Amino acid sequence: GLYPDEQASDFAFLPFGGGTRKCVGDQFAMLEATVTFALLMRRFEFEFAHSPEDVGLRTGATIHTQNGLYMVPIARKGVPRTGDVWVEPEHPVLNPGGTLLKKQQMRQEQEAKASQEA
Repeated sequence: GLYPDEQASDFAFLPFGGGTRKCVGDQFAMLEATVTFALLMRRFEFEFAHSPEDVGLRTGATIHTQNGLYMVPIARKGVPRTGDVWVEPEHPVLNPGGTLLKKQQMRQEQEAKASQEA
């Protein structure tokens, strides 16, 4: 099946493998996931989309949800947004897609200035 059970062997169901063929980037990936999770938890609160009893559990070698764990993100009040304002990078290669955001920000500033003058 899709989920591991007590019969699994040879690291077949471990996300980063194991033994001599273990992923060399597993610690970095776990750190990256932890930082991403912390940023999400800082900015949002989460509520169940359905009743918690509807989730259900399925066990094997690990525990899984039976019906999925659907959550609704709710923005926290008083937490500043980040990433929606263009900041000129010191090195142009670090943010190649930022030019579109910069143009959008400049257009909004021009519109605000024009509305103040009118």
